[in-house]
Amino acid sequence: MSKVYVNSIHNKAGTQAMSIDGSGNIDVKGHLTQTNPICWETSRNSTVSTDGAIWIPNNIEIDTHSAISTSTGKFTAPVAGYYYTQFTWLSNSNAELSDVYIKWTNSTGSTMKRIRSQGHSNHISMSGHRIMYLDVGDELWIENGNGVIYGDANWWTSWSGHFIG
Repeated sequence: MSKVYVNSIHNKAGTQAMSIDGSGNIDVKGHLTQTNPICWETSRNSTVSTDGAIWIPNNIEIDTHSAISTSTGKFTAPVAGYYYTQFTWLSNSNAELSDVYIKWTNSTGSTMKRIRSQGHSNHISMSGHRIMYLDVGDELWIENGNGVIYGDANWWTSWSGHFIG
């Protein structure tokens, strides 16, 4: 069996048509195909009620690149590109308002708030999602803005996401 070792393939005019990175990911004319996809699914079984507190998962279902910190609650982008993320939660019983933010830092260090949802009465189920561009090392997290993110042994809250390309 023969092996060919290349980092990139070009057409006769010299335009790059395909490249292969050190992890084996292939970029074909700007479209990344992954041999090891970046994705995560987390949950928490307890309530977060402090305004401004980061929602820290205590259950990791999937984290293909060990990118979620269970001490800080932050996802750190292992690859630059577009990411999709979503968060689903319950308001606290009899709560009138529950604001939640998907926040991230970019390479300049600024933080952007992107989601605000409300619920009232008994355990309103809510969710929010975003698509954003992250550079390597940028961080993404969920933060309680105002009110309560309910949690109990039934794992009502979850946060997930994946790399788009």
